[in-house]
Amino acid sequence: MVFLKSIFGSSAKVSPLEAALQKITWDDAARMYETASDPTLKVPGAVSMTVLRMAHNFSTGLLKMAADFSKKSGAPSPQPSYDAIAFETAAYAHFWSMKDYRLADANDLEDEEEDESRESLENSDKPRDADLITSTLISDRFIAQYTTFDLPDRFFANRAMSYCRSSDTRIDIPELISRFEHKLSSSILAGKPGNQKQREFDLPLDLALKACIPIFQINSLPALSEIVDGLFKAEGPARAE
Repeated sequence: MVFLKSIFGSSAKVSPLEAALQKITWDDAARMYETASDPTLKVPGAVSMTVLRMAHNFSTGLLKMAADFSKKSGAPSPQPSYDAIAFETAAYAHFWSMKDYRLADANDLEDEEEDESRESLENSDKPRDADLITSTLISDRFIAQYTTFDLPDRFFANRAMSYCRSSDTRIDIPELISRFEHKLSSSILAGKPGNQKQREFDLPLDLALKACIPIFQINSLPALSEIVDGLFKAEGPARAE
């Protein structure tokens, strides 16, 4: 749990997850690719490090903006959980990195609301898809080390998969933003990953989400796609498709 200095007037304390994620740099992702002892983990490890760094940047930005809106409006707001924000943001970013494969396989998936504990991580015969799935599992293990969420096995990776539903026929950005906002808000208010069908209204938080998510969608996620494409191109044609 993060205690915001701008609200409480004391030194900000960080959770174990935030302490771990704030140490990750962009250079660490490149170093992972260049020095991984297992060649099969070069790309998945670099993608995971990149996603986790992006999740940290988004989480700290959202927390600051929510605190600013709360202070300006005078409206009380619950203490947002950094861990819940980082978890959901990383899951959404991982989905984005493999969205084309998820859409292609959408008819084989069930919606998360129908069965959130489904097993949807079967072995892929596509090298790039398999590497991207592996990257979600790396992030899953990293986050699990520093959090106490009581979640089913592979919940994080299945959460990433859940952003593509069986009814989807194309990548619909406004719809994806709506799904991300709903799940993120539900998780923040619950203090852990969740997905309430009817979430509680919180003005400062909702304003911050409306401001931060579109920026993340427009700026960070396209950059992530470029980084992922570059990593796979560096591995050669066989893994770039």
